[in-house]
Amino acid sequence: MSEQPTQPPTGLDDDPEDAGTDECSVCLDFDWAEWDAERMGDPSAATDWRVLRRRHEAAEHPTEARIPSADPTDPTGPADQTG
Repeated sequence: MSEQPTQPPTGLDDDPEDAGTDECSVCLDFDWAEWDAERMGDPSAATDWRVLRRRHEAAEHPTEARIPSADPTDPTGPADQTG
């Protein structure tokens, strides 16, 4: 049996992946939901909350700027390449 967390999340941890998200209320909500699922003994729900948090982080807290595509047909590239 896994050890149950006894303290709620503080939003501060040593994981460099989480850097810059400590003040995001959505990230903190996901942390709380994960903690609560673990406390209730529901590891599947805890995993679901972790996945949702990572998806949120990828969308809202990118760690690296995306290099624009040189392909003029790429819809994610610069808006105007006709210059």
